[in-house]
Amino acid sequence: MIPFLDSSPRIIKGVGDKYLEILNRYRYNSVYDLITHFPEHYIDTSDTDNIIEDGIEKVYLLNIKSSNLYRNYRRRLSIINISGTIGEVPVDMAIFNKPYMMELIRSSDKLRVYGKVLVKGIKNKIENPRILKDEEGIIPVYKNIGSISGGAVKNFIENVFIQKEISDDILPVHLVKEYGFEPFWGSLEKIHSPDSAEHKFESIRERFIYTEFLFFQLEIAYIRERSGKIKRGRKYLIHDPEKTIRDHVNFQLTSDQKKAVENIMSDLSGNFTMQRILLGDVGSGKTIISFIFLLFAVQNGYQGAFLAPTEILISQHFENAAGFFKGINIAILTGSTSSSERKKIISDLQSGKIQLIFGTHSLINDKIIFHNLSAIVIDEQHRFGVAQRAALFYKGEKADLMVTTATPIPRTLLLSLYKDLDVSEIRSMPEGRLPIETLILKQEIREQFYSEIKRRAEGGEKVFIVLPLISESTRFKNLRSLEREAPFFKKIFKGVTFGVISGKVDTEERSSVFRKFSDGDIRILISTTVIEVGIDIRDATIMVIEDADKFGLSQLHQLRGRVGRGDKKSFCYLFPSSRITSTGSERLRIIKETSNGFEIAEKDLGMRGGGNIAGTEQSGYLDFRISDIREYPELYFRASRDAAALIKNKTLHNIHITKKLELIEKRLKKISFS
Repeated sequence: MIPFLDSSPRIIKGVGDKYLEILNRYRYNSVYDLITHFPEHYIDTSDTDNIIEDGIEKVYLLNIKSSNLYRNYRRRLSIINISGTIGEVPVDMAIFNKPYMMELIRSSDKLRVYGKVLVKGIKNKIENPRILKDEEGIIPVYKNIGSISGGAVKNFIENVFIQKEISDDILPVHLVKEYGFEPFWGSLEKIHSPDSAEHKFESIRERFIYTEFLFFQLEIAYIRERSGKIKRGRKYLIHDPEKTIRDHVNFQLTSDQKKAVENIMSDLSGNFTMQRILLGDVGSGKTIISFIFLLFAVQNGYQGAFLAPTEILISQHFENAAGFFKGINIAILTGSTSSSERKKIISDLQSGKIQLIFGTHSLINDKIIFHNLSAIVIDEQHRFGVAQRAALFYKGEKADLMVTTATPIPRTLLLSLYKDLDVSEIRSMPEGRLPIETLILKQEIREQFYSEIKRRAEGGEKVFIVLPLISESTRFKNLRSLEREAPFFKKIFKGVTFGVISGKVDTEERSSVFRKFSDGDIRILISTTVIEVGIDIRDATIMVIEDADKFGLSQLHQLRGRVGRGDKKSFCYLFPSSRITSTGSERLRIIKETSNGFEIAEKDLGMRGGGNIAGTEQSGYLDFRISDIREYPELYFRASRDAAALIKNKTLHNIHITKKLELIEKRLKKISFS
């Protein structure tokens, strides 16, 4: 019998096939995944306020003076219009498409509502507020999951508690006791159904953050145990490597790049397969070292594979590779590759006709079989699961592996994340690279500043503008979003072609916008942090980051690294948020004064508050759902230690640990070995 928490969300009352498809799309694959979708915030219905604050969501007590119901049956529209007061201030309220509420309103002279009053001159209006019952107490408010509303999510979670099986706890008993965690279901009830306004969400959140870390570390530990040191199966003969590099690279390698090449050659001549991470700051030249490694493999008659997380990034690598690997048969395979072309590529890979393949997750598909895969490069590894990394690694029997990352990682985290890999670091920048000038701006000059940006774009410069949110958020009420700022940018950039992208834009459209930006058809690209890594626009010279103090230091450094990749002077402009904290001010000071990504990473870890946006509205560090290593490093390292102990001692397992390891093993067994 499958434990309740590991079951599909389909068993929850109200979750039909359509909802299940959406939940799975957003990685809610089990009851546990759904029950750890924690509230964005809480409404305390007893905390009534009669002081109106423009645009701020609060609980108000509305004194009703008059009301009427308007209905248009043809348009299927209804509006309840209410006139009344909050305190002594006149307020008009409108409730759309809820005609059944008219009976309640007619029988009351007061309404307790939750919403925001919009002040327009002498008029005060509140639209579609939440009508509260006096006995409701503390109400959790949930973020939407795709097109599933927060209200529907709330209902699903309430049904989980009705259907729950008390015996389930996802953590082994000995760990619950060691850390003094409260009972599993009791902890969840305090999060989803707090009984007082004094309830502190953070006080019991650590239990679930630790759990997420532990299961991540289990995957790492299990694969390390399986792979370990592998004896070399292929020999490499590298004749005159200096001439090979001169024939393909038209510039002088830096001392760090040369050292990295020496590391690779040493690995390839050693007794064990290469398992190396190439760690380099933004723009330090990691890609060329990856190409040299793949070139060594192809020159010895072997196949190479280059894996990147997005179609945009892998397409850029492929375009650069076309000029580097002259006379070598290379191909690209992504989710958008046509079925006929895919079939030919799969056949040519198996026969060995294709010597070098570039691709996204498509390369991990078990239908892909190589002729003699020997060299593997995985770019921006932190965007891939450890099992995915292993999947491609095992496709080439005794293959050599290089992982590259431009994300600055503090050494303490590096040792935990990559202790199965040897490390090469590239710290020095290529010659001729100009430093990026970073400036902190004041909100008062925003309109004037963007008028200047328009002028510079009209003069041929390329501009990135990054906002923290896609749409307005109740949790981050004062931060700018693409949705809210759209009218402003449309007005200020009138006459200049600009593009807008976010994580909600499909891959094909996103690729089209990037191509237009790269070709110069678009001069200004407005986006969220989807452009944080892997976008190589050599002639982009301006980066503008709105609400910059709300991002983590490493994230700011990554965003800044999207410019300054050519030989032109580049600038990074930072607009602080309207409610900047002392920590936020310190973060901006550091990013302004420091350009070294490794130093920034260490300071980011030390400050802990590595950006409020990263794990909430966009993607989290290492794609955790509720956790962030930079905020909870001690929990992360404890989880690493405990996962290693669980791998060594099966008697410590519970059914959830056993099931997790069986799932990883099943994935590994499905991999086709060459």
